[in-house]
Amino acid sequence: MKKQLTLGLPLRIAAIDAAIVTVALMLPAAAHAIGVGTRFLEPMRMALLAVVLLVPQRKNAYLVALALPWISCAFTGMPVVWMAAMMSAELTLNAFVLYKLLDLKVFPGLAVLVSILTSKAMYYAMKWLLIQTALIPQTPVVGNMAAMVIATALLSVLFVFGSKLIKR
Repeated sequence: MKKQLTLGLPLRIAAIDAAIVTVALMLPAAAHAIGVGTRFLEPMRMALLAVVLLVPQRKNAYLVALALPWISCAFTGMPVVWMAAMMSAELTLNAFVLYKLLDLKVFPGLAVLVSILTSKAMYYAMKWLLIQTALIPQTPVVGNMAAMVIATALLSVLFVFGSKLIKR
């Protein structure tokens, strides 16, 4: 008989899931710390998508989405606090929309594309609103659009390949 956790998961699976989630939580902070192109490579979104692919428990993806910006903020000071809050909301919406679309059997690449665009639209709408109400400093509302388009397309393609490899 396999050892079971209270969640009903075999201990080995729970340990693997915990290790994946831990790595996913730390990689974006490391990317910020060493200055790897965080806007273009989007390490937080990559970590979230990796957890969606690799860890069957959805609550882990939501935990990662909520915690990633805060862990990075705590360890590196980036993103700043107000941006970490908005990024947590953005990544959580990204996971929610992605899971809903995947449940509807939408092609994985399209599901990732739509979920990223939806969450980015919400993020930039919130940012614009907060700038208009002078609650955050005035910064460019939208960053480098070409980089965002390329990163979104690459993440969508990588997710398709990942989902084929993992058979999800």
